Amino acid sequence: MKLPPFTLVQANRSKAAAHYLTELSSSKSELRNLGQPSSGVVKSRKKSRLERGAESRGLEELSSFKTGLQNALASSLDRGVLTASDVSLVAGDLNDSRKSKTIGIWDLRAWVGGLPHIIEHLNRAQSALTFFEVQAAIPSGLVQNAERVAYRATKILGRKLKLAEQKEMRDAIVDVDFFPNAHQVRRSLGVDYLIALTGAAIAGDIDDEAGHTFHSDFFFSFDKHVCLASTDGLREFAKDAKRPFEMAAAYVAVGGLLAAMNPKVDIHDRSVGCIFDYNYDRSKIVLGLKRPFIETRCLQDIRAENREVAQSLVRALANYKPPGKQRATVARSKSGGRIKNAGEQLP
Repeated sequence: MKLPPFTLVQANRSKAAAHYLTELSSSKSELRNLGQPSSGVVKSRKKSRLERGAESRGLEELSSFKTGLQNALASSLDRGVLTASDVSLVAGDLNDSRKSKTIGIWDLRAWVGGLPHIIEHLNRAQSALTFFEVQAAIPSGLVQNAERVAYRATKILGRKLKLAEQKEMRDAIVDVDFFPNAHQVRRSLGVDYLIALTGAAIAGDIDDEAGHTFHSDFFFSFDKHVCLASTDGLREFAKDAKRPFEMAAAYVAVGGLLAAMNPKVDIHDRSVGCIFDYNYDRSKIVLGLKRPFIETRCLQDIRAENREVAQSLVRALANYKPPGKQRATVARSKSGGRIKNAGEQLP
């Protein structure tokens, strides 16, 4: 099955992938030796897959990538889900800026059909980050029932639940139970950040006006370089905002990514349409979906090296058009809700 170019398939370092990387090294040696005089008879040989087409230069640059990313691309290439041309395109994009970071978006049954299109759109909008769609095995028992979520809440909080907290319990993914697996997937793929999109609710603890409490309706939660983003109820919000569902999913994902990349960003209580709105009332996210922006005070909290790319991503979300409709022209830059930061340790 042929996949879009910016796709990473999680795979162990198989014999096939190892063989393909060896073939890459051998091919480069052979290419260097072509045209040199030889005392013997030069036998004709069949061209290797790596020599076909005009993509050999990009393929040779695979060796400069992180081991996990290198292995994922080599494995996909060997299995035929990506072509040499695809990998060359990816290599060219990654090498367009040596400071570029890689971002994986992992669909955990959020069923975002337009995900490849929005990823392509975000990649065109800037060059500081390269987004990939990730295909990896989905952990079993990911969504816990309300009773189990309530049990995990008591363990995480270290106390019995208050009546208001008990009423909020529902089937959900408990963020701190998911993060260890997500960190493993991120490391195996060799990406800098991993965003997991789920159609389920997200539950976890937080410090808010009620004190140290537990909620089960976060739009996203993050821990260091991994983020869990929920599309629960987002289809209706996207419909109300008259925006494509994939744009709404990307809006939540990009908000979580920028918060993870910039620890000083304040997720504020006021709901004005800023991508960093807390959104106690989840329906308020419609404001941001209609006209995405970053408040000036929030922009100042973003690290200086990340401000331009943050603005480029939000502009890209604002002008996104689904396939088949007129697409906005986006200049490529050369530089560089209900939300919670889960920093608590597992009991």
